[in-house]
Amino acid sequence: MILEWFVGFHYGAFRNYQGKIYLQGWFGHVEIWGYTRDDTWLFLDPQASGPIIIVEHRHDDVMDQLNARHALCDLILRLPNERKPLFPLHFPMNCATVVGQIVGVRAFTPRGLRRKLLANGAEVIHENPERRSTGQGGPAEGAPSLRT
Repeated sequence: MILEWFVGFHYGAFRNYQGKIYLQGWFGHVEIWGYTRDDTWLFLDPQASGPIIIVEHRHDDVMDQLNARHALCDLILRLPNERKPLFPLHFPMNCATVVGQIVGVRAFTPRGLRRKLLANGAEVIHENPERRSTGQGGPAEGAPSLRT
């Protein structure tokens, strides 16, 4: 069982982090990761071309993934795993609906998901204000440990 979730938000842009045109990125993107009691980490990136699922246990591999998330995500929220049961969704799912389903929140856009998670008490642990104000910028400097 996942003990704590981390939700990473990418602000809207016409190009992805690789510089390729990505029209669906106009509304932003959301990914999620968390850890279990035995320090096994699950990383889930629900992309339109198919989800990317990574399960890591080795410390160095986990730190590489966490550093990558800090570099790519403009905002990272931390919240405990207190999943509330939701009815199944029957419409096409996007990244925000998938992540919302995992954490027990209904949302259709990354902006709506972010707003609902913050209203429910999620803690901001990383924010890149330069990218939020201009929509541009590079990776954030440094990547502090996510666990205290």
